[in-house]
Amino acid sequence: TAGLITAWCDKPIFLESLPPVLISVMCVIKFTNFIYNGEK
Repeated sequence: TAGLITAWCDKPIFLESLPPVLISVMCVIKFTNFIYNGEK
């Protein structure tokens, strides 16, 4: 995410680095959801 912050001014690089970050965020959300549902 540090590269994403430094690329904030350069829009093409920012948009190119956005999908991997979104995939990582989705993985964390799914893992958290898995743990939450496992405790039920």
